[in-house]
Amino acid sequence: ETRTLPNPWWSTPNIHLCTLHDFLALTDDLGLVIESCAALSEGRPARPIDPRSVLENWRAEAAVFVLRRGG
Repeated sequence: ETRTLPNPWWSTPNIHLCTLHDFLALTDDLGLVIESCAALSEGRPARPIDPRSVLENWRAEAAVFVLRRGG
């Protein structure tokens, strides 16, 4: 966010892809907790990733996340 672009990436009027880091920041901003996640890579079966260390263990093209409200 900057003075010129004061909105978070997810609330701008056009569509943006996000990084994993951006997605994790969004879950924090919205008060969501990642309960589980799985990495998806072409030609490989989905593999579970520990949500507490998802950034350190990331080796995939896409992912599926199960979220819940924090609290």
